[in-house]
Amino acid sequence: MKPEVVEGTVFDGVERIRHLARRDRAAALKEACQDFEAFFIYQLLKDLRRTIPKGDFLPQAPGKEVYQSLFDQEVAREISQSGGLGLADVLYRQLLPSIKEEKHGR
Repeated sequence: MKPEVVEGTVFDGVERIRHLARRDRAAALKEACQDFEAFFIYQLLKDLRRTIPKGDFLPQAPGKEVYQSLFDQEVAREISQSGGLGLADVLYRQLLPSIKEEKHGR
């Protein structure tokens, strides 16, 4: 099983966002932008973890990669929800006018 596709994580929210978009497109956009930022942060964490040399200090337990991936996903989600890098806000401000234009039929 690939760690990136574990259910119940930050990356399975597409259906949740679709459902929210039926009621409030701006809120759904904000949620999608936060999810994107969380995914971006997760990728950063994952790539940063690869730079750490493997040593004998901590044993390599079975399933360690899965647990590290889940931990990184949760850390990424928390960072994004608490203000993050500002990427979600920039994306939201950039894309919000397109939602308003759709609403007004332009």
